[in-house]
Amino acid sequence: MPSAKVLFPPNNAVIEEGTDINFQIKVRSIQTGSFTNAQRTYYSAPQQLNAQGIMIGHQHVTVNEEPAADSTEPLDPQDFVFFKGLNDPAVNDVLSATAVGGLKAGFYRACTLGSSANHTPIIPPIAQRASGEDCVRFQVVAAGQGNNGGNNAGANAGADANAGAGANAGADANAGANTGANAGNANAGNANAGNANAGKGKGRGRGRAQGQRRFSPKLRSRRQ
Repeated sequence: MPSAKVLFPPNNAVIEEGTDINFQIKVRSIQTGSFTNAQRTYYSAPQQLNAQGIMIGHQHVTVNEEPAADSTEPLDPQDFVFFKGLNDPAVNDVLSATAVGGLKAGFYRACTLGSSANHTPIIPPIAQRASGEDCVRFQVVAAGQGNNGGNNAGANAGADANAGAGANAGADANAGANTGANAGNANAGNANAGNANAGKGKGRGRGRAQGQRRFSPKLRSRRQ
């Protein structure tokens, strides 16, 4: 079954006003390049297939302006700002059309629209299927503002990275301080333990010395 994918502009693209927009569409399962005179043969013949069972027809690019980026209202199919039939055969499955001079600032939706050679809508062979068409949404901004958005995004990303680095450095410093404090406490504890051991040693030494005085040879001789 035929299907299409918008390659350019990508979804959520930001394009400067007055810039040519080269719409690009990639197609599959359609023999493109077949286009009859719409004024004379519109719907005059049914959809046809080639020897391989591939539909013969062409594609279109359609662009509607959106009232806002978060608009929830269905758009009017007859109210479009750009419409172009892609009548040439695809090159490496890619078709293109250029909106010369671009579009005014605003929000837009670009969609594919596949047709048979006589402009009938694509008729798939089964009812249960996904859509074969594709749409993207993009924004056109005043000249000079297209890069600002990217620069601001980069600046914000850098600020976030710096903030994260600062936070990590602070965390490392705190960890180091805690480690140093713990080490100091441990050393102090060891010193106290050493003092305690020294005290025990002194106590034992004095006890022994006193014991030796009590049982000295002189005292023994006197007792005898």
